[in-house]
Amino acid sequence: MFSRRSANRASSTTPLAGGCLSLFGLPFLAAGLFMSYLYFSGYVNWCKSQSWVEVPCQIETVESKNTGESSTETKATYRYRYEGKDYQGNRVSSASGADNVGSFQYDAYRELSGYQGKSKQFRCFVDTAHPAKSVLYRTLRWPLQAFMAIFVLTFPAVGAGLVVGGLLAIRETKKQALLQTQYPGEPWYWKPGWAALAIDEDASQSRTWLLAYTAWSAVVISPLLLTMLLSHSFTEPVAFAVLIFPALWCVPAWFALRRIRQFLGIGSVRFVPKASPTAPGGVLRGDLVFARPLPSRATVALDIFCEKSIITRDSDGSSTATEKLWSHRETISSDRMTHDLTGYRLPVQFTIPADAPESRAADTDGPKFAWKIQFQVPATAIKSTFEIPVFRTGAPGEAPVVATAAPLMAEIPSGQLGPLLVAQHIAATFNSAGSPESIICSPRRYLGAIVFLVIFSTIWSGVCLLILHQHAPLIFRVVFPGVGVICWVIALRMALFKRTVTFTGTGLEILNRLGPVSWSYVFPKDRIVAFSHDSNMRSGNTTYHRVRLESVLGKKQTLVDGITGADLAAALVTRLEAWKTPEHSSALKNR
Repeated sequence: MFSRRSANRASSTTPLAGGCLSLFGLPFLAAGLFMSYLYFSGYVNWCKSQSWVEVPCQIETVESKNTGESSTETKATYRYRYEGKDYQGNRVSSASGADNVGSFQYDAYRELSGYQGKSKQFRCFVDTAHPAKSVLYRTLRWPLQAFMAIFVLTFPAVGAGLVVGGLLAIRETKKQALLQTQYPGEPWYWKPGWAALAIDEDASQSRTWLLAYTAWSAVVISPLLLTMLLSHSFTEPVAFAVLIFPALWCVPAWFALRRIRQFLGIGSVRFVPKASPTAPGGVLRGDLVFARPLPSRATVALDIFCEKSIITRDSDGSSTATEKLWSHRETISSDRMTHDLTGYRLPVQFTIPADAPESRAADTDGPKFAWKIQFQVPATAIKSTFEIPVFRTGAPGEAPVVATAAPLMAEIPSGQLGPLLVAQHIAATFNSAGSPESIICSPRRYLGAIVFLVIFSTIWSGVCLLILHQHAPLIFRVVFPGVGVICWVIALRMALFKRTVTFTGTGLEILNRLGPVSWSYVFPKDRIVAFSHDSNMRSGNTTYHRVRLESVLGKKQTLVDGITGADLAAALVTRLEAWKTPEHSSALKNR
């Protein structure tokens, strides 16, 4: 259970952290807004200049001014005559200021220098409404706009996220502090969602941010593509690198579209528990409440699981590792849904293991334990998650605390081990005795990591194209593409690699496939010393575990990888040991 001391410490430090977060985000937000102004101004100036008329002009002075490391600005003064009046201009292009994006500054200086102080005239474009306004070049500098788009897509979002996120954290902490005062010693009321009669969807704020960022990205990317089409910029092959922006935009747009489709389909979703909290060893009962009905005769998958999160802090900062300790799935038909004045209700009922850990916040001492319910309708966009309170209240009739050498949550029967592995795209079959028969590791087990690598590699490839286009120093033109090739090779290998392990009475065979290429290893039982598991990779907050065998020669060979729970990997090792050792198998069957 939460300790009062830990809760008070968290309540006092979180407002300060939220305030610092907001202050830290202000420079990003200010820089992002300034870059956004320059970015959109470039399109406005380009559009305006397209209606200006072309008139001859006399170039008087031209200079190339260095304003920083490799940043130059071409400056010029020129005279022109319009409707009988003489004017002097000094605007070279619609985008003012120095930069090192592309070769525009160099090309403009070289061309204008050929007209300086000579009788040969150049041309300029004059605003007919205001003849004093003119420009020498009105072409769209799409490399500069694309370069600024990178900052416009990131800085405002990061800055706004930090500022608003910090303010929301302060508000949430104040609400939690008030609830702690109202309900001392009752942590199941300390979260604003738990204190209400209904629990809202988990991470609803992040989904709102996703919709907002998707819309902002569309506003940023659309004028870039439209103006490049109107100015025929795609006649340059390197201009197709800009298509990276809409390709990346499809990622948040896909998730946002799923969210919109769910809202249009069933409206808002809440979980209404019959009683709160639910104690370990007790039965969780409640209703999922929808504003509109679920699809008729649809199969609804209901999952309950416990996540363990550990925050590690060091000199480089902090990191969070999350693993799923226990989970259980049930499927019911949407025909069980009822209707009343509050909406459409779907009943939910789960039994919590007697030795289950209680809910525990991340800002308290030790690891965080979070209990969540997730419901989804397969083959649709409908999917929601709710965090629920699981606490021992000491009420009469509660199941006693179970103290066992081997926790019940860690003992995964063979009947449940297979479905749990299948949920992670690892197809495992076991015989009636619980021994493995075959294990197939699909590339989809690393789907999250593959998507991240593809997105990262795509962005990196776009940067490489710009570096090559800008004629950067040789080391950059070698190192950056080299890193990009390595990232694509890793992503391609993860997407194509498949492993199949087949078990017999005498040994096992490992068949690895990488696209059309395959190779295999055979290990007799008497050549296997032991099985073990460890963590071998981490992507975001997810830690991946693997199961390996060790042969008599000391060689370790991976059998299964991509498992996101240490307890699940340990349970698989137990089954493998039972297969290898008959005595272990008999003890496992009698337990």
